[in-house]
Amino acid sequence: MAEVKIETQVTKKSLNVTSPFRGYTCLIGKKRNIGWETTGDISKVDIEYTVNGKNWIGIAKGVKNTHYYTWTIPNTPSDIAQVRIKETGGDLVSVSDPFFIAAKKTLFMVRPTEGTSVLADSEYGQNWAIVGDIAKVDLAYTLNGSKWITIAKSVSNPGPYAWTVPNIKENNVMIRISETNGSVKSISDPFKIVK
Repeated sequence: MAEVKIETQVTKKSLNVTSPFRGYTCLIGKKRNIGWETTGDISKVDIEYTVNGKNWIGIAKGVKNTHYYTWTIPNTPSDIAQVRIKETGGDLVSVSDPFFIAAKKTLFMVRPTEGTSVLADSEYGQNWAIVGDIAKVDLAYTLNGSKWITIAKSVSNPGPYAWTVPNIKENNVMIRISETNGSVKSISDPFKIVK
């Protein structure tokens, strides 16, 4: 009698978040599908999100691995939100790229980012993202967080706008963008003006 060998093939497990994708805007109060792909034997997953890249907040635990979960977007605005999906009781983890959580009408300063150095007496194109119908914006900057100095008024959306940087040296500068004749605004992270 001949000997017959039967080999079993083991499928490697993997987990990958597919949505929300980088730069997507999720509107507060609306429903949005979180999507993921898996291979191998993964029966359940845990889903979390963060608005700051540090603190993770639970969305759902022990969700059946159907490759999507319908999430009602919470009132936690952020321009760096992320979703994390973990294999329930396992080691696999996948984190989405950053996306926006926003109200129906929102402005986000995208650039400059924290720690950026901008050359004094040069042109600098700050950039922003919008959600909703915002036709024009006003731009201002501050050196001390209390007095705002106008850069430009009624700039057509979307940006960027070339700002002539003042000829100064300062370590704690911020730019504010505001809806012209409206209440929506956003302030950049602190950045430096260098000579």
